[in-house]
Amino acid sequence: MDDNNPLFIGSSNNSGHVLVSHPLVGDNSNSWKKAMRMALLGKNKFGFVDGSIVEPTSGHAHYSLWHHNDNIVASCILNALSKEMQTSVLHCSSTKAIWVDLNERFEQCNGPLIFQMKRELVSLKQDSMFVSSYYARLHLIRESLMELKPTHKCTCNGIQPWFDYDQMEYVKHFLMGLNKAYSSIRGQILSMDPFPPITQIFSHVYFQLGSGVIVLLLPLI
Repeated sequence: MDDNNPLFIGSSNNSGHVLVSHPLVGDNSNSWKKAMRMALLGKNKFGFVDGSIVEPTSGHAHYSLWHHNDNIVASCILNALSKEMQTSVLHCSSTKAIWVDLNERFEQCNGPLIFQMKRELVSLKQDSMFVSSYYARLHLIRESLMELKPTHKCTCNGIQPWFDYDQMEYVKHFLMGLNKAYSSIRGQILSMDPFPPITQIFSHVYFQLGSGVIVLLLPLI
């Protein structure tokens, strides 16, 4: 069988593998899910989780092989759970059923977490942090919030204004938290329409500090 086939079982695909460094314990559900998804995509096995690798009908040539793969992936997920959680999902009949169970369990607990992260986002200030550390912290909070948002499959142009607005809010949050030493460059950026990408804005702010002087912000391209 071609090793690009998701049903192919190589030497690195076995039920004893631990795919993520930290087991799921509850409050790390979003980072755990992201890490597990990346690991399974890398092994070409995530289709058993999202259902895109469909179970063959009984009697099909690949019926037993599909179940062999599904059991391996399910075991890898079980190996990445706390002992208590392992017991709680043993009733699930497939990898997909385990994933759905865990998703439903922890999505119900996201409300307080979203509130906590949004409060941290609006109150975040640079203060004594290096600007690079401040930007990294802001980026981490935003990425964590994005993981908690409902997914969508819209590919039409109608979503672009919402994306642009979100990026504008990102820029504003970054500028609002900067120390007073950046007042001049902050004012120059705020007068731009539209805002440059956040990565370009960070680069200009960062190198302003590195040069030791306040420089005139040239148009960003």
